Amino acid sequence: MQYSRTNISRKYHIVVLEQFYKGLPVLTATMRVRLNHQNDIVSIAANIHPRIDIATTATLAAQEVGTYAMQGTEGTLQAETPHLAVMPLLTEAGYDYKLVYTTQIRGQLGNGKKADYFTCVDAHNGAVYYRQNRVVYCNFEQHNHLSDAAISVEAEISENPETPLTMHFIPDMRIRIGTIDYFTDENGVLDYPGTEIVSGTAYFEGPHSQIRINTGNTTPSYPVTIDPAAATMTIDIPAAQLSVPSGFLHVNRQYRHLKQCVPEDIGMEDPMRTFVDITDGSCNAYYDGDVNFLPKPTVVLPPPK
Repeated sequence: MQYSRTNISRKYHIVVLEQFYKGLPVLTATMRVRLNHQNDIVSIAANIHPRIDIATTATLAAQEVGTYAMQGTEGTLQAETPHLAVMPLLTEAGYDYKLVYTTQIRGQLGNGKKADYFTCVDAHNGAVYYRQNRVVYCNFEQHNHLSDAAISVEAEISENPETPLTMHFIPDMRIRIGTIDYFTDENGVLDYPGTEIVSGTAYFEGPHSQIRINTGNTTPSYPVTIDPAAATMTIDIPAAQLSVPSGFLHVNRQYRHLKQCVPEDIGMEDPMRTFVDITDGSCNAYYDGDVNFLPKPTVVLPPPK
């Protein structure tokens, strides 16, 4: 990992690290370390790839990359100097890692509009895996928002009843704003397409887990304020319901661990009902796909003899 940058908000310093493999950058692989202003680590969110094992010598010559990168494009375009990188490609069997050239294709398209394509080309056979025009055209009569806001959603969670509370990002959870549902990504980041401060509701449910308290059938929800200018949004959880975010986070962690070990398994692709603070039983899982988190038992010590 190599240091990339530090983002500073009112409450935190967010240090961003980028992954490298044998000196080459691994595309989209980052680690974000959040520190308070006393330089204590509050949380760590990572999207890294520890199992890369590929050769880093290209078959395709660098001067050939532009020809392959511009396949299928029209207009007056020119490729910039390419650079080698490692590209993780998600497949049904898990991640496949490719040695690629990254390059920028700049110029004018056939329709007269400017282009600045970020392109990833296989360093052995010239296949184009990714191409994105970073020149964005907008119809302002149809769009009410000037930019999207990436907000990290967090809550205080205890890893177990014996450890103190710490802040954690909450992945794959539903945030309702007005009548529209948004979901945080695997790193707990909410992409909100707005510029105004709005009120919303955070629900502890998502594609992999639906929280229920005891034997109830309602997903617990909490009011939140979404500020597009803020780097973070904290969900305030009552002390009596701290098991709600804890159960949700740990089931989502298990989902990601399962997909790493058995990528083809689809057993958790539907939301798993996750019961917390169960008081009428002693089993923590059933064959119907539900999972239970039992409350911490009250231990009564015998009087000293």
